[in-house]
Amino acid sequence: MNSLQELVAHYNFVDRILEDQRRAASGNPQQQGQVELRQKINDQAYFVLCWGQLEAALDDACRSAIRKRRDNPDWSKRRAWDLYNPEDKRLSGLSFEERVTLVLDKKSQGGEWKLVIKWYELRSRIAHGGTHEQRIDLNLVAAEFYQIQSKIET
Repeated sequence: MNSLQELVAHYNFVDRILEDQRRAASGNPQQQGQVELRQKINDQAYFVLCWGQLEAALDDACRSAIRKRRDNPDWSKRRAWDLYNPEDKRLSGLSFEERVTLVLDKKSQGGEWKLVIKWYELRSRIAHGGTHEQRIDLNLVAAEFYQIQSKIET
């Protein structure tokens, strides 16, 4: 998640400009509505960019976990891991949820696995042409992404 902090800083810069435009349009509901739509689109665009940072971290951790366990000399501990090829671009066809489950505890008390899936569903809705009606708080999202990253195990 090398660029997450920088992406959020750029987002905040653009969001402040849009918020100033929205305030300046306070006497014109139509213009204010146009700016609010731009804010939502900006939120969604930056969210998808930030999501890419988390997804790359999860994929990298998954590849590392597979490599680490495939190198175990004890076949009884290695056998299931031998099924996966960490060099395969699609990680041997593992679904996103399966990849997340390999590096985050699905039943943990902190619920990071559930957080990932919540954000993944939003990312999928946006990336596949859907919209999100409410604004997205990218600062909260980034904080949760860092929380998730801190719990990833390889």
